[in-house]
Amino acid sequence: MGDIRTTLGQKPSETTAKRKARKLRFVFWFTLSLIAIGLAGHFTKCRKYAHANGFTTTREYAEIRAAAEGRVERILHSSGDMVVSNAVLVRLESRAEEAALGEARARVAQAEAEITLLETQSADALKRHRNAVKLAEMELEHSRNNLELTRQLHDKSLASGRQLANDEFAVRRGEESLRALNEIDMTVSEKQIAALHRNAESLREAARRAEAALERREIRATLDGRLMKYTFYEGEIIRPDMVLFEIFKGPVNTMKIRIPERHAARVTTGLETQAQLATHRSIIPRRFNGRVEFIRPVVEGDGANNYRVAYCSLDLEGEDVPPGVTADTRIFISHASVWSHIFKP
Repeated sequence: MGDIRTTLGQKPSETTAKRKARKLRFVFWFTLSLIAIGLAGHFTKCRKYAHANGFTTTREYAEIRAAAEGRVERILHSSGDMVVSNAVLVRLESRAEEAALGEARARVAQAEAEITLLETQSADALKRHRNAVKLAEMELEHSRNNLELTRQLHDKSLASGRQLANDEFAVRRGEESLRALNEIDMTVSEKQIAALHRNAESLREAARRAEAALERREIRATLDGRLMKYTFYEGEIIRPDMVLFEIFKGPVNTMKIRIPERHAARVTTGLETQAQLATHRSIIPRRFNGRVEFIRPVVEGDGANNYRVAYCSLDLEGEDVPPGVTADTRIFISHASVWSHIFKP
């Protein structure tokens, strides 16, 4: 066929072949663009982070809890106070423990008084027994001397047979008296005293337990440092699972963070961290670098969420940051493609 010509100067209509070629070129370049975008997204690597939150702390740090359940009678320190180790922070009601300790000490005092009395009586009895034995030995020796003299006189017909019989009887009586004294068991009182000592020691142990129970009604600092007090009040009943205070010793150079359970398996010690602190929020975020130093091996929870606690070093670059400042932290896990960030956050 010949060319289509018009008399008005319009462009000739597109032929079917040209339309088909144009569509093929569009599909080709569109597909090529998709492949290029896909390859670019696959080979372009980005840093992948696990996000956690926590607060600033010190390398030497302690959580203070009650050793036993009880009602708060008096709070002696508050947040920001500097305390020394073993300082009393909180006193719990302790009337029952004080009464138990007083009763235990009274029993110990009574047992010790009984021991003292029995030891005194035993010492006097032993002394009297020894004196009686000594006297019996002297009397027996005197009777034997008399008997020997009477026998000599009797052999010379200077003493009667009655006198000889009386002296022989006196010797036998002296021997029997001495034998009876020696058969007396003077260890009975010693055994009684030993039994009283054992009883007194058990009472002392009960008093020590009562004293320890009373000491547990005083909640003390475990190290020197600055306090951060949690929310609790005088008159409130507290339990051993409640954190009452945190004590921070030394400069702030550590973070305590909670890693959500879904990220915890991918976080290991040595990974880099970046923290944004609540005291340094601005339009342009400022992040402080650090590393994961330690991860608790168990999964913990607060009822709604499960997490693992980790401790991270923190380079504050000379900034003065108090302990307890909120830290939004991201932990560098690996490099991953753009598509991994989009579809596997």
